[in-house]
Amino acid sequence: VSWVKFVVTPKENGAVLSCTASSSTLPDPPVSTNTTLNVTHAPLVRLQLGASLRPQHIRQGDDVYFDCQVVANPAIQRITWYKEEMEVRHHKTAGVLVGGTNLVLQSVQRPDAGVYTCTATNAVATS
Repeated sequence: VSWVKFVVTPKENGAVLSCTASSSTLPDPPVSTNTTLNVTHAPLVRLQLGASLRPQHIRQGDDVYFDCQVVANPAIQRITWYKEEMEVRHHKTAGVLVGGTNLVLQSVQRPDAGVYTCTATNAVATS
């Protein structure tokens, strides 16, 4: 019996692992098997400003777009948006549009300035 132990990272999720056994003392050909790695992990979150936006060029009246980019296994169950650690909720008449991985602030004004963050939750953790 032989075994190999190694530490996996989220990058290895979906990788195919091969094992081949052979022996010079046996007449049988080598035996091989493959398995696909299923690496479960907490969500990896990256907040991105809309591609066409530059922070130093945002003016009052502009629409601002955020994208919460998430890599997770198992899949995410929920994304939550925050401004200054207070949850941001969908409020269409106020121009706050929350749609999954996207947050849109329509016609921003000075009170909209602040630090925006997002968290993602899956069966493993919230990140």
